[in-house]
Amino acid sequence: MKLHDWQEEALVALRKHDFRGVVKVASGKGKTVLAIAAIKEVIYEEKDSKALVVVPTINLMHQWKKEIEKFLPDVKTSFWYGEKRDEKGQIVLSVINSASKLEFKQKFKIKILDEIHHYGSELYTSIFSLETEHTIGLSATPEREDEGDLAIRYGAGKIVYSLDNVKDLKERFSIINIRVPLTLNEYKEYMDNQNEYYKLLSISGINPESIQRYAKKGNRIALRILKIWTQMTKIRTSAENKISTIKKILHAEAEQKIIIFSESIDSSEKIGELGAIVVHSKMPKKEVLTRLEEFRSKKSAILVAPKMIDEGYDVPDANVAIIASFTRSSRQMIQRDGRVLRTKDFIRRYTIIIEGIEEEKYFSIMRKTNMQELSALWLKDHVGLEEDEDIKQLAKEYFENTEDYDDWLKKKLDLFERQEQMDSQFYQNHRSAIERIKVDYPKRWKILEPEKPKRKIAARTNYSDEEKRKLKSEFRIISSRFLLPDNIFLAVMRAIDGEDIEVDNEVKDYIKKMQKGDVFSDEIKELFEKIEKMIR
Repeated sequence: MKLHDWQEEALVALRKHDFRGVVKVASGKGKTVLAIAAIKEVIYEEKDSKALVVVPTINLMHQWKKEIEKFLPDVKTSFWYGEKRDEKGQIVLSVINSASKLEFKQKFKIKILDEIHHYGSELYTSIFSLETEHTIGLSATPEREDEGDLAIRYGAGKIVYSLDNVKDLKERFSIINIRVPLTLNEYKEYMDNQNEYYKLLSISGINPESIQRYAKKGNRIALRILKIWTQMTKIRTSAENKISTIKKILHAEAEQKIIIFSESIDSSEKIGELGAIVVHSKMPKKEVLTRLEEFRSKKSAILVAPKMIDEGYDVPDANVAIIASFTRSSRQMIQRDGRVLRTKDFIRRYTIIIEGIEEEKYFSIMRKTNMQELSALWLKDHVGLEEDEDIKQLAKEYFENTEDYDDWLKKKLDLFERQEQMDSQFYQNHRSAIERIKVDYPKRWKILEPEKPKRKIAARTNYSDEEKRKLKSEFRIISSRFLLPDNIFLAVMRAIDGEDIEVDNEVKDYIKKMQKGDVFSDEIKELFEKIEKMIR
């Protein structure tokens, strides 16, 4: 077997640790081939010795079989999962659901635990008690943020080899980040849901990580919180402006092989209307494989899927990835990058970020994956793609801060509390993180407590649809340039639509200041004058 340099290095590291430990290498780099080389070294000369390979999905199990047949054609393999309980092969391939029941009758000299990060779950930790002389774990992201991390280290050993591929990626991988705003209605609905979400968390005292556990027990507040969170997720994943941004990316990357990662079947189907091949978990497996093969056979094509292809399917090579939606999981982002990094072409990854909501979450992922150095462009898409100086500054502030981000935020909030005045722009920049932290410290910062009800006034504007479009377009640019607080943005946008607006002192002050701005068009100045008259 011919191995890459890193695979040779990893094999040496495994030998030093008696083939016990975890190998941490990015997806698509060749961990399977490395493991086959280790199996060959441990059992190849001993025909009575057997190896067990445990994987999280049936699809991965079949991929392993293909690779073993390619590199060890004279070694017999067999499957152990579901009703298939065949241990006759020298290498037995099993899915974790079946393997963790520990019903094997044969003894294995070595076990390979592929995607070992899954096996820290309480459901699967029993696999570590299966006695073998050697145990090798494989994962791009073996670390867990719960007790499962200890289970992995105890059961498989420490990380004995880790490949830092950022230096290599600089030559062929570029990340383009694009912020898009929610529509006015989406934003209002999202903020209403978010306020209710944090309010219920504060009242109930439920830790966000325990919501699902309480919901399963029938806790009414937890069920309500879960429902609100689902609504918020739906707004983020299906945001209307994402579609127009994706269209622009597809136009710029015409004739390329593109994978679009989404978070839901609904959003995948919606994106699929742009001419993409869609696969999702509600399709029969045969149909999914047929569509993947269709994508594989074409020189240029677009594939869109929710989480199902993050891990588990043998997804064809592509050289462009579009992250239409993402979670807080750094593991998910690493797995997605791995889907396009297998090709030797120059790779682009476009990440779409919801403006004012997902910045902190995305920065956190970038820091955990050490990929901030690969961000080539920070763009925004309001009325067209343009450079986003605001998020570049936010990113600089975030990544240059050496202390823990949450600790830094708490210190800043403590300072504002002592000054008895909140910096509205600071709040706007870090809102999602502040609202998350506030749940754990409900009484610490009075400046963050809800304001008294605002006065509502009827906006007596009567613009045509075309006038509304032009005013909204210009005001979006103004809002982005001056980082206007949410309440100012919503008040002006509602005034343009002729709807009731909520007024407080901050809104009054901003409207007065903005009338003096020389950079605004006459139409915008006239709008501000109308709003001030209404307020008076």
